[in-house]
Amino acid sequence: MKKLAAFLKETRAQAMVESAIVLPLFLTIVFGIMQMALVFNAKFILNYAAYTACRIGIVTGSDQSKMKEGAQIVCTGLEKPGISPNVNTLIWNYYTQKFKVQNAMTMTVDNPVEGVLHVTLEYQFNLIIPFGNAVIYTILNFRPDYKIADEEKFKNEYRIPIRSEYRMWIQP
Repeated sequence: MKKLAAFLKETRAQAMVESAIVLPLFLTIVFGIMQMALVFNAKFILNYAAYTACRIGIVTGSDQSKMKEGAQIVCTGLEKPGISPNVNTLIWNYYTQKFKVQNAMTMTVDNPVEGVLHVTLEYQFNLIIPFGNAVIYTILNFRPDYKIADEEKFKNEYRIPIRSEYRMWIQP
């Protein structure tokens, strides 16, 4: 009986040490996967915002203020994740989150050449998952060709740039 008790004590201690070694690595991987899923979702939303800006540009004759406002309304969900896709909710959240979205998004419209409207959007996406944000931000910060968000503009936030382009034919 004493041998069994001693064996159980040894295995409990061994399991605790193994857990202490493996658990941080496991949580880092899980949080990193969750953060990357949010980044890919943001990329899809930004692609749709670029499409929306292009579509508004086609309809309004390349009115850049309306194009940017349309893209900002679509990008509202990036600043406040988890909102419903209801149009009224999107517009309400746009007006409540307008300042953050305006600071985080830049839009470039190339002059229509040969009947093609070209819109480029760049959004400074806020990494919100704890620990995963610091890991991803640090990894990207070591790349010399990757421009991280302006640290003066976004203090105490981990933001990475996400870029999207869209081209659309202008019908005569």
